[in-house]
Amino acid sequence: MIQPYLRDNNHELQGWGVNPNWAKNDNRPVKSPRYEMLMDFLELSKAKNDSFFHDYPDYGFFICGSQVQLDVSKTSYLRVLNAFNQIEGPKAVLLANSEFWGSDWDLALSRDVFWENSMRGVFEENTGVFPKVFENEDDYFSYLSETAIFTATRGEVTYYFELIRAKDYLNKPAIQAWSIHGKEVSIQPSEDDFKTHRSYQFQDLTTRGTVEFRSVCTQPFSATFAPAALHLGLLVNLDTLESILKGTSLFEVLTMIILEFVACFRKRKSQRLILN
Repeated sequence: MIQPYLRDNNHELQGWGVNPNWAKNDNRPVKSPRYEMLMDFLELSKAKNDSFFHDYPDYGFFICGSQVQLDVSKTSYLRVLNAFNQIEGPKAVLLANSEFWGSDWDLALSRDVFWENSMRGVFEENTGVFPKVFENEDDYFSYLSETAIFTATRGEVTYYFELIRAKDYLNKPAIQAWSIHGKEVSIQPSEDDFKTHRSYQFQDLTTRGTVEFRSVCTQPFSATFAPAALHLGLLVNLDTLESILKGTSLFEVLTMIILEFVACFRKRKSQRLILN
């Protein structure tokens, strides 16, 4: 019912992880201090003159994800993070749906590159897969201490600044920051700033007592709920999933070379080869 109305206004709902008309899209943030801040923060990469960064800091306004949050407990969350982290490669094959239309990127899963080769990915701990299996809670939180904080709110004003590792943040006497209107200020770090801190790994433990699964592209309309069904089904059968992972050499190797594994499965040619 909504499509005819949208088409009359030159819009359309589509089941893609990247807007096919991204080059024509009005890639501006909604009028929200949070999103306007993110846009300004991501544009810091333009001044870096570093080949690490791609040329699309406005990517957040034309990529689309199918994010799922499922309840976990204090005793299960680490098991969930570890298990689901190990299946990111196969998920990339099954659910890749973000070709970067009109570019020379030979990828079926470009969303990862947009995230990881932007300001968000300067510290590798801040995005993507976990490079290891976490042995215990201390191990996990030690890893999180390496993630990046880049924003703080003072009064009603949201500021952004160059990335600082979480473990180093409170040791800074002062931080050079900018408002969304370009005003430069000096702020003092506060523990309260961590209330809005978040990292961008594929599996993210939230303050709501959930694990958020972030790596999946928006799917075609016929498979809109496939990611939610997949994650829920695996969570309900977590014992079985862990048993499969433990007893399968593929996933033992994956634990060792998980970053390379995911990169391999992003490729369009690799995807066609595997699916055929």
